[in-house]
Amino acid sequence: MATSLTSASRNFTATSKPISQIRNRKKLVNSHVFTLLVQNVQYLKSKINEIEIFLSESQPSLACFTELALSSSEVDALYIPGYKVLTTFVREKNRHKQSGGVGIFLKTMNDFDCTVIDVSNFCADKILEAAAVKISANNFSLIVLTVYRSPKHANEYVSEFLDRLNDLLSTVLNIENNFLLCGDLNIDLLKETHSQREYLKLMNSFGY
Repeated sequence: MATSLTSASRNFTATSKPISQIRNRKKLVNSHVFTLLVQNVQYLKSKINEIEIFLSESQPSLACFTELALSSSEVDALYIPGYKVLTTFVREKNRHKQSGGVGIFLKTMNDFDCTVIDVSNFCADKILEAAAVKISANNFSLIVLTVYRSPKHANEYVSEFLDRLNDLLSTVLNIENNFLLCGDLNIDLLKETHSQREYLKLMNSFGY
């Protein structure tokens, strides 16, 4: 499943690669350089061993995961060596069969200040699920916003998704001009559709 990575900072550039295409992962380790991992994990508990190994080798400053498929109690009990849970969104209404959700994890040994931003007011199950943090270091700040949008009935809720995303981005930009939007929006940007056009129009309105 594709991962979206959008930077609206003139001082920050981003590249995106699937985990399977990353070579020499230990070269990513540097406590003085901010690195970001973005991955759709599709039920984190089923892949926890692989994720722990990858994080121990690559040691990104932040790990942003979509489709955690965890309950609140499972998030509270979650332990990944070298990382702590900063903020998550879970679907409380779907208690018996968890799905969706997002989470941001911080490397415990780092040189960055990190502040959680509460974006829960903009979230709705399956439509827009998000978590956000502000990273600060060396007189530079960046908001990392992780978003997941379910592909089920996506066309029916595209207007609500875009309205919520618009409100969310407007609020984020009142806090910090530099932001990075990452996650899994389930919008094919290479294929011209109504969803693609409206999403790009929204991003253009924010200068991207």
